[in-house]
Amino acid sequence: MVIDQREVEKNNEFYYPFFQTLDAKGRPFVEYSLVAQKIQTSYDSLELFISKIPPIYSSFTRSVNHYDKAVKIFSEISSEYTSIEDIYLLYDQKLDARLSALKNNYDSTIINFNDYQRQIKPYPIKNYYQHYTVIPIRTYRLDGLLTNINFLTNQINLWDYSSWVDQVRSVISKDVADLRSKIILSDQKLTESLNNLRQNPDSPPYQFDKKVAFNLNHFERQSLVLSILQYKMFMQSILAINRKQTDSVNYMRQAEVASSLIHLNRKADTLIQEAGSRYNDYRVSKHKEFIASNFNGPKGLESYINAEKKEIGSSYQTYSNELHQSLSKLDKQFEQFTNKEMSVRIGRLTIPLTVQSPEVEAMDNGTLFTLVNRKNSDGSAYLAGIYKPDKKIKNIVTYVARINPDGKPAWVKDFNVSVDTTVVSDANNYLGPLVLTQEGCAFLVHAVKTTGEDRLNSFIYLDEKGDQKLSVRLKDKTYPRKLLYSEKNNSFIMLLKGKEEIQNNAEPESISIGSANVLGDVLWRKDYSITGNVVDLIPVIDGYLIAGNYSVIKDLAGKEYRTKISSQECSPFVMKISEHGEWVEVNPISTPSSIYIDRVIKVNDNSINLIGFQETFSTARDKTFDMSGKFFYIMTMLNTQVISTNY
Repeated sequence: MVIDQREVEKNNEFYYPFFQTLDAKGRPFVEYSLVAQKIQTSYDSLELFISKIPPIYSSFTRSVNHYDKAVKIFSEISSEYTSIEDIYLLYDQKLDARLSALKNNYDSTIINFNDYQRQIKPYPIKNYYQHYTVIPIRTYRLDGLLTNINFLTNQINLWDYSSWVDQVRSVISKDVADLRSKIILSDQKLTESLNNLRQNPDSPPYQFDKKVAFNLNHFERQSLVLSILQYKMFMQSILAINRKQTDSVNYMRQAEVASSLIHLNRKADTLIQEAGSRYNDYRVSKHKEFIASNFNGPKGLESYINAEKKEIGSSYQTYSNELHQSLSKLDKQFEQFTNKEMSVRIGRLTIPLTVQSPEVEAMDNGTLFTLVNRKNSDGSAYLAGIYKPDKKIKNIVTYVARINPDGKPAWVKDFNVSVDTTVVSDANNYLGPLVLTQEGCAFLVHAVKTTGEDRLNSFIYLDEKGDQKLSVRLKDKTYPRKLLYSEKNNSFIMLLKGKEEIQNNAEPESISIGSANVLGDVLWRKDYSITGNVVDLIPVIDGYLIAGNYSVIKDLAGKEYRTKISSQECSPFVMKISEHGEWVEVNPISTPSSIYIDRVIKVNDNSINLIGFQETFSTARDKTFDMSGKFFYIMTMLNTQVISTNY
C-alpha cells in the first residue's frame, strides 16, 4: 500500500490516534506532512538499527562464548588435577597449551565485553545498567567453578582465569624450577657422600638442606623423591659408625654398636620400604627429569629400591650375628671378687668366692655356700649366702660379708630371723635378692618355719660398716625374686611371686611389685596375675621392665594369650611399670616355637636382650643354661617393643 496525501485524507480517522492533531475548527485532522515526516524518521531509525545492532550483538555473544570456553577448560583441568600441587609438578607442554587456551579465552571475554559496553553506551536500555566484577581465584577447586553462565543480569561476576594462569606459571618457572634443580643436586651430593663414607667412616656427611625437604613436602605429600632423599640421608648415619675402632675385647661396647646398627637398620628398612610403596607411574611422572638424570629412568629407580632392600636385609643379618656374638661374651652381669685362694677367712668362717647353690637337705654344719659375689667399682665387694652354723643352731641362717677395696675382709654378719618373735631360731633363713648402694647393701631374707609352712620376709639394709640402717618385717609372705635400688628416687623396688623358690608355672600366681624408701615406708605396690615365671626385673630411665615366660597371660586391654599348655610350651613376655607404680604395657611375645628365656642382658635402654633356649617349662626345669652354644635373643627396648630377634 502506498501512503500519499490522498490516502491520508481518505482515511484520516485512522491516522488521528497516532498524531492527535485538530484542524482550525477543532475537529480531528492529520496533515499528510506529519505522516510523511514520521515515515521518513522510521526509515532512518531502521537503517541505524541495521547498521549498529549486529556488531553490538556480536561482541556480546563472543564475550559469552569465550567465557563459556574458559569455564569448561578450567573445569576439565580441575577434574584431571586434584590439587594445585599436581598442576605444578605434572606441568608439561600439553598442560601449558590448555593454560594458554584458558587465558586467551578469558582475555577475549574481557575484550569483547568491554567492546560491547562501549558500543551500547549511546543506546542505553531502560532500567538496565550492566557492569562486571573480576573475582580472583584464591583456592583451587573451590573457586573458579561454575555450573551455569548468566550475562543477562546487571551484575556479572567473572573468575579471573588469566591472573590465575599467570600465578601458576610464575610458581612453576621460579619455585618449582628452583626446587627441581636443588633436588637433583642434593641427590648427587648424598650419593657422593655415601660413597665417601663407605671408604672412610670419618668423612663428613652431607648436610641435606631441610628447606629443600620442607618445600618438597609442601608441593607433594607422600613424595617418592623425598623418601629416597631421606633414606640416603639416613644411611649416612649407619655408614658413619666406624666399627673398626671398636675395642675387640670390650664386648659391651661391641653390643652397643651392634644394637645401634640394628636400630638404624630397622629405621632404614622402614624408609626404603616406604619408598617402594610410593613407587608408581603417577608419582614417577612428577619428577621425570630427576629420575632420568640420577637413576637413568623409572626402571633404574625401581632397580635401586630393590637393591637397597636386599642390602638392608643382608646387613641386618650381619648386625644380628654381631649382637649375638657379643651377647655370648656378656654372660656375667656382675663383676665378682676373686683371689688366689678363691676364698676369704673372717674369724672362724671360711667364705668361698665361687657362687654355688647347695642341696639344702644335705648341708653340713659350718659349711658356707656363697650365693652372691658382687664387686663395687672401688674394689670393695659383698659376699652373701647361707649356712648351718653349728649343732646348737640347727636352722639355716643367712650371712653377709664385706671385703675392703684392698682385698682384706672387713666383717661378716649372720641373720637369723624368727617367724614367731617369741621363739629363737624357729625358721630357716634363705637369702633373697641383694643389691648394692652407695652406702652399703640391702637384701631380703625369706624365713620359713622349720615346723609348718608359716613364713616371713625381712628387708634389711646395712651400711658399709655392717651396721643396720633398716630392718623391716614385710606383710607380703610370697617368695622374694628381685630387688633394685633407685639412686634417682633413693628407694628400693622389690618383686615377689609364689610360695617356693622354684616358681609354679602351671597355676596362676600374682607378681607383686612395690617400692619402699630408705626409711622403710611403702610408696606403692601393684599385683599382676600370670601363669608362668619371672626371670628378671630391669631398670630403665622411666620405670622398670619385668621379663619372664608365660603359658597364660593377659595384656592391659584384657586380651588373653595362651601357649600349648598341654605340652607345657612357653613364650616370653615383657611388662613395664612406671617409677610411680602405674602399669604401662604388657607385651606377650609370640615365638615360632616354645622358647624359654633364662636371663636378660641389658646393653642400654634401647637394647634389652631376652636370652632364651628352645625349651618348654618342663624341659627347662632342671637344666643349667650357658651361652656357649645355640641360644636365641629377643632385643627389646624400654617401651617393650621387640626390635630384633634371631629366630
